[in-house]
Amino acid sequence: MEIDYLREYLVIADERNLTAAAKKLNTTQSTLSKHLSVLERTFGLELVKRSSRGIELTAAGYEVVRRSSLVLGAYDDMLDSMAAFKVRPVVTLAGLIDNHEVVSLITRAMKALRQKGESYSIECKRVESLFKSLVDGEIDFVVTHGPNQNAILKGMRKIPLLKIPFCAFVTEESDLGEVPVSLSDLRDCRFVRLTGEYVETGWQTIHDACVRHGFEPKYISREALSTLDFLSADIGDAVIILPKGFLRPYEMSMAGLRQIDIVDQDAFFTINLYYRDKDEEILESYIDAFEEASEAAQRAMDEEDKKIGWGVFERNCEQLSRRAKLNKVEAATLASFVRGRSLDRMAQDLGLTRMIVGDLVVSIYRKLGVVSREELLDLVEAGAERPVIERASDERA
Repeated sequence: MEIDYLREYLVIADERNLTAAAKKLNTTQSTLSKHLSVLERTFGLELVKRSSRGIELTAAGYEVVRRSSLVLGAYDDMLDSMAAFKVRPVVTLAGLIDNHEVVSLITRAMKALRQKGESYSIECKRVESLFKSLVDGEIDFVVTHGPNQNAILKGMRKIPLLKIPFCAFVTEESDLGEVPVSLSDLRDCRFVRLTGEYVETGWQTIHDACVRHGFEPKYISREALSTLDFLSADIGDAVIILPKGFLRPYEMSMAGLRQIDIVDQDAFFTINLYYRDKDEEILESYIDAFEEASEAAQRAMDEEDKKIGWGVFERNCEQLSRRAKLNKVEAATLASFVRGRSLDRMAQDLGLTRMIVGDLVVSIYRKLGVVSREELLDLVEAGAERPVIERASDERA
C-alpha cells in the first residue's frame, strides 16, 4: 500500500465526491478510483458507498480516516527526523581530542547546537592516519596543529580555531627555575620532539618559533600516540613544549613534571579544523557552530587579557629583570614601581626604608638604561622588543 493513497483517501472523505477530490489532487477520477480500490482490497473492507448524490463513508471508512491522521502524522515526523540526519548527521572527529582547550571548544559548539532544539552529536575517534581517514570519508573532521602540508590536499578546507600559547614542562629535578621564560632562555636546553601524526606538525611550529628567536633547537625524540605516551616517557633534563593548559595539575603530578610559562607573544600553536570541501553543505551547522565557538573562545581570551593584561607587565618585568641581572629585591621593586606605587607605599610593601627604595629605583634606572618613570614604563610595555642599554645615571624617581 502506498502511503500517499491514505492522503488521497482523506481528501475523498473530506470532499465526498471523486470528481472534486481528483480536481483538488490534480489527478484523474479513474486514477483516484483505482487507488481507492487498492485500499479496500488491502483492508478487505468496503470504505465508501457510492450513490448518485456522491460518496458516503462506511463505519470502516470513518475508522480509516481517524487512524490515517495518526499514521500520516507519525510518518511525516519520521520524514522530518530523517531529513535532519541528511543535513545534520552524527559527525565523527579525530585529532587533538586530549587537548583540554579543544574539548572545551567542542563542548561550547555542541551546547550552542543543542540550544537550537535539534539532535546533534559528535563522536570522537582515534584513527591511524588522520588525513587519509578524512579523505576516505572514515571521519568528518580533523582537529590538529597547523601549518600542515596535508592541508593543501585538493578538496580540503581549513578553519583556524584556536591560538594557544606555548608552555614548557620539565621534570621536578630540572635546573630551570619557576619564573616564566623566553624561548631564547631555552636555547641551551634539549627539547623533546614528539613523533607521530597527531603531534608532528606541533614540532614544526616549535622549531620555527625557535629559529625566529635565533637558534636551531636540539632535541630528543619520543613517540607520542596519546597523552599517556609522553606522561610516561623518560625525558631526563629535556624540555617538552605543549599548549598551555594541556596538562592538568594532577597529570603533571603523576608524571613528575612542572610547568614554566613562555612569555613570547609569537610562541603559540594554531589549532585548525579540517574537513572535505564536498561535505561543507551537509556539515554546515557544525561548521558554523565551531566558528562561533572559536570566536567566543577568542573573545573570552581577549577579556582575560584585558583583566590581567595577559600577564604582560608581570612577565615583561621578570624578563627584563633577568636580562638586566636585577637582584631579587630590585626585581620586586621594579614590579611594584610599574604598578604606580609611591616610594612610601613601596617601602611599606617591601618592608624597607624610603631611602633604600629610592636607591633601588636609581639602580634599576641605571641597569635598564632609562632616566624617568615614563621611559621605564615604555620599556616594560615593549618587553623583549626593545634592548636594555645600561647607562650611568644618578637621577632618582
